[in-house]
Order: sequence, then C-alpha cells, then structure tokens
Amino acid sequence: MAGNSLPRVVDYRFAVSAERLTARFVKAHREVLTTQDIPTHTLNAPIVGENTEPTMEETKELRQQSVTFKLATHLQQHHFPDKTWLFPQLLGIVRDWLGDIGSSGGA
Repeated sequence: MAGNSLPRVVDYRFAVSAERLTARFVKAHREVLTTQDIPTHTLNAPIVGENTEPTMEETKELRQQSVTFKLATHLQQHHFPDKTWLFPQLLGIVRDWLGDIGSSGGA
C-alpha cells in the first residue's frame, strides 16, 4: 500500500480578500411603507400544489432579526453570490439601514 498512500493533510486554509463593505444612509434613504404602498394580500406558492397565504397579522409578528437576516441573505445571494464571507458585513449594513424600525412601529 506504500505506492497508493495519500499525503497526510494537517491543515488547510481558504484565503479571502480583506474587502470591506461600507454604506452611509441619510434620511433620503428611508422609506415609510403603508398599506397604500404595498400589497396587503400575498399568495406564496414555493412548491407546485402548496400555497401559503401569510396574513398581515403574521407579517407584523415577524421578529426584526428574522427580517434583517432574510434581507441580508437576499443581498448576498443576488449581489455577491461568490463572496459568502461578506455576509456578516451585509448583515451589519442591513441592521444600520433598518435602524430603529422596531421601535417606530413600522414592520
């Protein structure tokens, strides 16, 4: 078996760039959404034959952390698909953008 032995791997590393994402938000970047601006009824059908209809009450009960995570995931998957290591930075940017939405009564 001496001729077919594999090298012993002790450690491996994946080097990522030191790329830093930054964003600055001003009042103009804020958008207050009301039921006049967005649909109040949605029908989700992620799998053929399976439908879900989230109600406005269910949507209001979503935790801000859950919304933040979903927005950051969307940004990472659609704008930085090959740079998964940027997710923590995107999460921080989304938190900054949402600001104090939880305490202002918006959702």
